[in-house]
Amino acid sequence: MDCHGLLQERVVRPEDLRSLAERGWRFSRDGSTATARKERAGWEISVLLTLGHPPRWVLQPPEDGAQEQEAEELEVLAESLAETRRIMGEWRGQVIEEDP
Repeated sequence: MDCHGLLQERVVRPEDLRSLAERGWRFSRDGSTATARKERAGWEISVLLTLGHPPRWVLQPPEDGAQEQEAEELEVLAESLAETRRIMGEWRGQVIEEDP
């Protein structure tokens, strides 16, 4: 809370975006839709922000269908789902600015 007792809106900061990118997230924008995407060998998570709509997310297997995964991949998926929840709540469609 701030000094006036009001809740401050949490927003993903540029350093947060860079940290998420280091963990495999990619951020893009095409017109009124922004996408955050993380791909692994056995799955892909996407978060979609479209002007005028609430955030949505998709978890999908690879194009060639479901694949067996090692136990360690479950931990990566659980961490990625927690990141997805944070992105859906705090991300406003920003992308990482490229260095000139």
